Amino acid sequence: MSDNESPGLSIVTVTAIVFVLATFLAWGVLAASFVGGTSPVRGIAELDDEDARMPTRARARKTVVRSFVAGIVRFVATAFSQLPNLPAVISWHATQRLWLLILMGLVPVAVIGGGFGMKQLEQSLEGPPKRMRKKRRDVRAGSVGDGADTRGAQQRRRLRFRL
Repeated sequence: MSDNESPGLSIVTVTAIVFVLATFLAWGVLAASFVGGTSPVRGIAELDDEDARMPTRARARKTVVRSFVAGIVRFVATAFSQLPNLPAVISWHATQRLWLLILMGLVPVAVIGGGFGMKQLEQSLEGPPKRMRKKRRDVRAGSVGDGADTRGAQQRRRLRFRL
């Protein structure tokens, strides 16, 4: 790294931030699964009169953006609103959807494992590079002109001169 370059965030800081985000995402998935499994299904909102007058492609684009934003808002709201129900959410998943509980528990563990792996990689790249030394070949044949060369040595020498 050069002197004028900023060091940026450390691996530990990045791992901690990703851990918090992954844990929140996992909790949001568990909370949404709990709400979806225990509450009745809500109806789909009908289109406004304004939307009915718009061309189909523009209406579809507007609906996609609106649905995406509404989905993210609903996900975050569900994650925060289900925090008081933490024991109920965990116990419901332990009895109904154990696979999802295990999978969401492995997400933060994978983040921590990735952080340790990145820290080891950083430490291995920090040290000076190791030079690989060439292995020395043992030459048992005599000198070139004394006729003591083996047939293989003569062939290798011929190939080397041709290249």
